[in-house]
Amino acid sequence: MEQGAVFQSNRSQAIRLPKAVALPDDVKRVDIVAVGRTRIIAPAGEAWDSWFEGAAATPDFMSERDQPALQVRDAFNRHHGQLCISSVTLMELIYGAEKSASQERNLAVVEGFAARLEVLPYDDIAANHTGQLRAELARNGTPIGPYDQLIAGHARSRGLIVVTNSRREFDRVAGLRIEDWTI
Repeated sequence: MEQGAVFQSNRSQAIRLPKAVALPDDVKRVDIVAVGRTRIIAPAGEAWDSWFEGAAATPDFMSERDQPALQVRDAFNRHHGQLCISSVTLMELIYGAEKSASQERNLAVVEGFAARLEVLPYDDIAANHTGQLRAELARNGTPIGPYDQLIAGHARSRGLIVVTNSRREFDRVAGLRIEDWTI
């Protein structure tokens, strides 16, 4: 483990990072995430404004979904360095683009969206959580859709927050953290 020196000046702090863990020279801004007493520092991601303004999907793409509101864009901008999606979510987006009348255009929108995020592969730990929650929901007589089960199990297995406006479905899953950025 490398260690760096912390310098304090009034209400500001600076850290001298050892060369082995230094950021690339072209990094001028960083995103910082607090996890308990730990701080995770990564090069700053891009704001999402340009994506929401420029990457307009055709009206038939994911037409059953509401278009993102300004507060959703603002939430993406606030959390841009911390966002990821499940490979299951990516599959759903690709399916929506593939069944649309403008496949090429909508696939480009999906690619642009996914390129800004980490896409988490669905693994055996996620499968374990999904199997458990599916059985629990069946016992309680409160099932949810199969893809929502996969997404919930994946998020729960990693301790992540599901951002959705489908709270009615995901609220049924014990131990799952949920946020709705549309309200």
